[in-house]
Amino acid sequence: MDNNGTPKYYSSENGTPKEGGEPDSFSKTQGQNPESTAAFEGDFAKTEDFEKPITISRKSSDKILEEGILQYKKLNYYKALELLSRAIELNPSCCEAYYYRGKVKSDLGEYGKAISDLDEAIRLNPVYIPAYNNRGMLKANLGDYFGAQKDFGAANCEKRIG
Repeated sequence: MDNNGTPKYYSSENGTPKEGGEPDSFSKTQGQNPESTAAFEGDFAKTEDFEKPITISRKSSDKILEEGILQYKKLNYYKALELLSRAIELNPSCCEAYYYRGKVKSDLGEYGKAISDLDEAIRLNPVYIPAYNNRGMLKANLGDYFGAQKDFGAANCEKRIG
């Protein structure tokens, strides 16, 4: 609409403004300023384009994981948590993402959730020593000394085997 309240439409043929009246048949720029539709240049996606499966490269999830680890090391815990959760969405079999997310949750005081993430990291990679050590520390801090001793023992056993 212009300043007088008159509807403003844009011609689908050349993008020039038309005052009032009826709009042309459906166009990409109808009712919008053509400069604001730069993202819609070209044809709209065809239906068959949406039937193709979406694939996300391992590289993109690895980059998100690396950024999440970096944010954790910078003590930006909430940003790290967001990025590590996204890395897990993209690659649910990444034990390192669960491990670091567990460390973030531990630093945020969410000990039960931290242990759950460390459990998953160990399930995905039973020889991932840092996960055993961190889970053992959490269990000891929560008073589960038997569980902590078991985790520390598993970590030491894996060190000798690996």
